[in-house]
Amino acid sequence: WYAWRLEPAPPRPPAEAAPAAAGKPRLVVLVVFQGLRGDAVARWEPLFGPGGFRRMKADGVWYPDCHVPFAHTTAAPGLASLVTGVPPSVHGVVGDRWFDRKSGQTTSAEPGQILAPAVADQLPAGGRCVSAALDPAAAGLLGGSRPAAAYAYDAESGHVRPVPADRPSQPWADQFNASAAARRWFGKPWDRLGNAGAY
Repeated sequence: WYAWRLEPAPPRPPAEAAPAAAGKPRLVVLVVFQGLRGDAVARWEPLFGPGGFRRMKADGVWYPDCHVPFAHTTAAPGLASLVTGVPPSVHGVVGDRWFDRKSGQTTSAEPGQILAPAVADQLPAGGRCVSAALDPAAAGLLGGSRPAAAYAYDAESGHVRPVPADRPSQPWADQFNASAAARRWFGKPWDRLGNAGAY
C-alpha cells in the first residue's frame, strides 16, 4: 500500500482560483493496490513508462518499507487502517465480515462501523473527499463517513455507480458513463506493454 502527496500546483491567476496556502497541498491522492507487493514495483521499474508508477515515485511521497501493526491483512481492516491511521483494535473493523454478538448475525464492513475518525472526516473547511474503487465496500471505506462522493466500478456495464446506490450521481460520472469509455475495452486483450521475455 502506498500513498502519494502531490505538491501544490503552481499559482493560477485569481480569476481561476486562489493559490493554496504555502506548504499546503491542494490535492492529496491516496492510491491503493490491494495485493501488490512492494518489491514488485521495484522489480519491474525498468519497464515503466514516464507516467504511472514512475511519476508517482518521482513526484509523490513513497513508502517503500511500509508495515502494518496487525496480522489479519484482509481488505476491509487494511482500508480502514489506511484512512484512520490506527490498527483494527482501535478502528473496530476486524475483518471483511465478522459475527456481531449483539445482533447474533454476520455483518460486513461499512463506513459507519469505523470507530476512529478517518482523515477524510477531518478535512479543513471547504475540503472534499471523493473515493473510487472497483467494489462498493472499498469505495465506502476509503471515503470516510462523509465523502463528497463515493463511486464503484460496475464491471458488467462499464459504468461507475454511486455508493451507496441511492445517492445521486454527479454530472462528471454521468458524462463518463455516457461516453462508454470503459466499454471500448470490453472483449479486447489485455497484455504486457513490452516483450514477454522482459518480464
